[in-house]
Amino acid sequence: MEDRTIRTVSGYGTELRGRLEELDLTQAWLSREASLSRQTVSRAINRDEFSDLTRAKIEEALRAVGGGRGDPALGGVPYGGSDTKEGLAILGDTLCTATDLEQWSDRREAQGVLPLLVRRLIQATVGCSKLHVRTNEGVQLSGWDGIVHSERGSPFVPKGGSGWEMSVAKDPKGKAHDDWETRSTNSQPLQADEASFVFVTSRRWSDKEEWARERADEGPWRDVHVLDADNLAAWLDAAPAVHVWLSIQIGKRPTNVMDLESWWEEWSRATRPPLPPRFVLAGRDRALEAIRQRLLEGTGQTWAIQAESQEEAVACLYCAALALGTEQAQGLPIPAKSSTRSERSRPAV
Repeated sequence: MEDRTIRTVSGYGTELRGRLEELDLTQAWLSREASLSRQTVSRAINRDEFSDLTRAKIEEALRAVGGGRGDPALGGVPYGGSDTKEGLAILGDTLCTATDLEQWSDRREAQGVLPLLVRRLIQATVGCSKLHVRTNEGVQLSGWDGIVHSERGSPFVPKGGSGWEMSVAKDPKGKAHDDWETRSTNSQPLQADEASFVFVTSRRWSDKEEWARERADEGPWRDVHVLDADNLAAWLDAAPAVHVWLSIQIGKRPTNVMDLESWWEEWSRATRPPLPPRFVLAGRDRALEAIRQRLLEGTGQTWAIQAESQEEAVACLYCAALALGTEQAQGLPIPAKSSTRSERSRPAV
C-alpha cells in the first residue's frame, strides 16, 4: 500500500516542471492523466510537497509518454544500462522507505550503520576531495561523526567543507540542538564561518527546516542543513546499489536486483575455500587498469566487460573495484534474472 504521508523534498517541483516542459506537457495534462487534483499537482510543483502515492501516479503518467526518468529530482537512476533501470523500476515495495528507516532506527545496529549509509551515499552520488566518516564502533569516539569537502555539492551535500553529526535518537531535535551547540563552541578542524553544519537523523522530523533556518541565522556556521528519514529515502533513489544494500540490511529482500557486494559474497563462497579477489585478477593487469580508469571517471556511461561467462565478468568488476581502494565495489547494482536464490546469483550484466 502506498504511503500517503506528505513530505517535502527540495528541488522536486523544479525538476518535475522541467520534465513537463521538455515533453511539452501542462500541469492540467498531468492532473488528468495521473488522476490527481490540480491542487495536488500544484503543491508538488510549487511547494515540493507530495506523498509516495502522488509520486507513483506522476511517474506512471510520465512513463506512458516516454518521460519516466526515475524521478531525477530525487536522484533518478544515474546508470547507463537499460537492464538496470528496468530491474529497479519493478522492485515496488521491496526497497526500504522512509517509514522503514524510522522503524529501523530502534534497532541496535542502526547507530553504527547510519554513518556507513551516509558515507556510501556521498561516494555514490557526489564524490569528494576529502571524506572522513566514522562508522560502527567508531561512532563512540569524540569529535565529528563526519567531515566532508565537496567541490560541486548536491541537494544533500553542501558545496565546500561541512561537518556532519548523525543520530538515530528518538528526539532528533534535541540531539541536533545539543550537537549544534557543541560544534559551534568547538568547530575544529573546521572554521565555522567557512563551513556548513549538517545533522542527519534516520527519523522523521516535521519542523527540521525551520530549526535549520533559525540556527543558520544565529551563526556561526555558513549554513545549517538537516536530513531526516524522508531526505534519506530521496537520496537513496539516487544510489540504486546503496538502496538495495540498505534494504537487505534492514531485512527486506529485493526480488529482482542485488548489490554487487552481496552477489560477490554469495558467488565467491561457492567453492571451498572461498575464491579470493587476487585469484580472479591473476593475469588481468591490463583489464584491471582499464576497469579502474572507468570507475574513476564516474561518467555513468554504459560499458562492457567480456569474459568467459557473465559471472566471471561480474566477479572481475567487483575485484577491480575492490583493488581501487574505495567503496566503488558497493556502488553498482546488479539486476537479477529471477527472484529465486539459485537464479538470483546469476546477474544480468
